[in-house]
Amino acid sequence: MRTTGIAVAAVIIALPLLSTAPAAAAQSPCTDMGGNVQSGDVCHALEIAPEYTIDLRFGIGHPEDGAVAAYLAQERNRVIGLARAPGATKLPYSLLVTSVSTSSGQPQQTTQGYNTNAIPSTPQTGTRSLVLKILADIESARSDSIYKSFTFDFDQNRPVTLDDLFEPGVDPVDVLSPLVAADLTRQFTIRGFTVSNGIRNPATYRSFAITDDAVVFYIDQSAVLPAAVGGVISVVPRAKIPPLKI
Repeated sequence: MRTTGIAVAAVIIALPLLSTAPAAAAQSPCTDMGGNVQSGDVCHALEIAPEYTIDLRFGIGHPEDGAVAAYLAQERNRVIGLARAPGATKLPYSLLVTSVSTSSGQPQQTTQGYNTNAIPSTPQTGTRSLVLKILADIESARSDSIYKSFTFDFDQNRPVTLDDLFEPGVDPVDVLSPLVAADLTRQFTIRGFTVSNGIRNPATYRSFAITDDAVVFYIDQSAVLPAAVGGVISVVPRAKIPPLKI
């Protein structure tokens, strides 16, 4: 498993990506969001108004940068729209976003070419995953913590969703639900929490990251455990599941 990262405020962690795109292209989604690139591959976009605070820290250089920026713009506009709506209460609202990145397979290798230019010598293989953690504090008395993942398969040059993980005929929920239920029970039984029927909902497994050894599922607040627990993470070893279709 390969991960990279920096510490951020509000006990949330943002881990940047290793970019294979040219620098100018990698910065485009950040510019679109009105942000600045930090540490080479993390974008920080901050917008503060009397009605709201928008604080976005996300990795750039992912093959789906455009989709990432579009999703973040949608979430930002949603929160701002709610904050500016007539009769909005419990202002100011806030939207805090950070990201985690992982990869599997082999990274792209480069060699030093003529006039010290780096030239790609081997292609990227395997997958790269970017998971956004979204903490929205809006009308409700509590904050809502959800996840949104983007996983890209370099070998097949395509995004990967839950339906793409396994070969045809393998039901992802049948495979994953007992493993995730056992893992979450181990994590939370001592605190008196029990796993709900949401463990059988395919939407529970929509946000994930792939590593060489595991598939890591990021599960939204209230999806399978009480809201007080917040969002949860379950690591499923690849050795315990059918071979991935990647």
